[in-house]
Amino acid sequence: MGKIAGFILFLSLLFNSNVTAKTSDLNRVSLHLNQVNLGAALAQLAEQARVDLVYSDAVVDSLLIHCDFDDLTVREALQQLLLNTSISFKQQAQGEYVIYLKKQALTVDVSGSVFDSETGERLPFANVYLDGSNRGTSSNLDGRFVLPTVPFQDWKLRVKYIGYAAREIPLERQKLTTPLQIALRKNTILTETVTVRPPSWELVDMGDEAGRQVVAPENFSLLPIIGDKDIFRSLQLLPGISSSNQGSSELYVRGGTPSQNLILFDGMTLYHLDHSFGYFSAFNADAIKDVRIYKGGFPAKYGGRLSSVMDITTRSGDSGNK
Repeated sequence: MGKIAGFILFLSLLFNSNVTAKTSDLNRVSLHLNQVNLGAALAQLAEQARVDLVYSDAVVDSLLIHCDFDDLTVREALQQLLLNTSISFKQQAQGEYVIYLKKQALTVDVSGSVFDSETGERLPFANVYLDGSNRGTSSNLDGRFVLPTVPFQDWKLRVKYIGYAAREIPLERQKLTTPLQIALRKNTILTETVTVRPPSWELVDMGDEAGRQVVAPENFSLLPIIGDKDIFRSLQLLPGISSSNQGSSELYVRGGTPSQNLILFDGMTLYHLDHSFGYFSAFNADAIKDVRIYKGGFPAKYGGRLSSVMDITTRSGDSGNK
């Protein structure tokens, strides 16, 4: 008789444990929430399904979620709530659900600048990439670059620039957070005998973008102008650009007025652009490194003008602080 009672007790405990383990699967959940704190949504889910959810408030309180579903199991409901987040869950043997933050790879932003080793002049549009990966970028007009979200491990950084010897720089993990100062040395390129022809443009490059022209300031003296070379009076000779009279440096681009032109000088907007009653512009042509003119269809990052955009970049030289 005692053995029979013990066997019945064992079956009763086994049945109760199975029922407890699957109770959460039998309880269905319906939630209709819009821009609600994730912690509040989990609390409603736990109340409806009568399950225990274990999580840290610091993990869930910073997220706002939207959900709209009916008659889902606890597992399906949690998958919907945590969709497109960095949070996951795991079901324990006791029927509890543990909410935790997914393990994410540690990444850093690698930044620095590229410059000429002799003059200190910044080198724009230099190619910078990580050896053995498809990650790369180019330096901006100031010679600076940023490679975002680089995995925290040892790398080899390759830097190339036309007319300069390429460099390969070992990057140790401890130095990834320090801005890099990369000096390139001019190098003579030795190749087989080739036929050298003059460049396709000496003064103006029409470019591939609609309405954009790039001007070489060092060749302004080749243009037929009165007196010293002047940027604005030289630009008046380009197609689509004119002046009100031959003695003025004002620019009328495709029928627009001078006030409809956006003039950027190293990224700063200029408004007073001439002197001597408009006969001379306010720029020293010898200090200009690059002039880019957008006579139409200019990128949205400029904005603010109807007629044209002129982006002027000056020579930086060796500032002593690379």
